[in-house]
Amino acid sequence: PSPTPTERPPGVYIEEFNPSEVPSGDYLVIINTTDDKVDFTGWFIKAEKAQIVEDSRYYFNDGFKLGVDKTVNGRSGKGINDTSTDLYWGLNYSLWWTWPTNCAYLYDESKDKELIDKNCVDWE
Repeated sequence: PSPTPTERPPGVYIEEFNPSEVPSGDYLVIINTTDDKVDFTGWFIKAEKAQIVEDSRYYFNDGFKLGVDKTVNGRSGKGINDTSTDLYWGLNYSLWWTWPTNCAYLYDESKDKELIDKNCVDWE
């Protein structure tokens, strides 16, 4: 028999993480499973490793909110930033592609850089 998947308590999670060799394919999906809209003011996404250290963090715009059971895509490439569905780092290279193990972290800086969630992909 197949193992029963573990249910996560309501929260904000990196639901999907897809490192890619091209910036337009490099993305992660964040979901809000709480009963309320979540304000991302002071929150950021961090790449565990980045080719250029200054590029390792993406800060959400003040006032960005994610609705109940809604998702937002974080992409390392270029595009129209801070729409309700897509957020772009604006990089010319793939942020996560060059490392054997890639991790994306979601932090709330307003709570002493509390780690909200992480998602890792192993290429080996």
